[in-house]
Amino acid sequence: MRRWRPIWGYVTAGPNALLAGAAGLLGALAVQWSVALAVLGVNVAKRSEDKATQAGQTPAPGILGAIVNRIAAGAP
Repeated sequence: MRRWRPIWGYVTAGPNALLAGAAGLLGALAVQWSVALAVLGVNVAKRSEDKATQAGQTPAPGILGAIVNRIAAGAP
């Protein structure tokens, strides 16, 4: 009975510390993954545009390009 309370304290505090550490790790990794996936997305989009140009096709404008074209044309 003498060791029951300290052991219970260690058992309940251990997972809490592990969860806090895991949350901090995931927070740090989220920034790195976001940057890496953003760079990958830009690379894929540019490569697709390059392939379309090499095939003799005019690449479709992106979302921002379509908005700019509509504003320039005066369309609602």
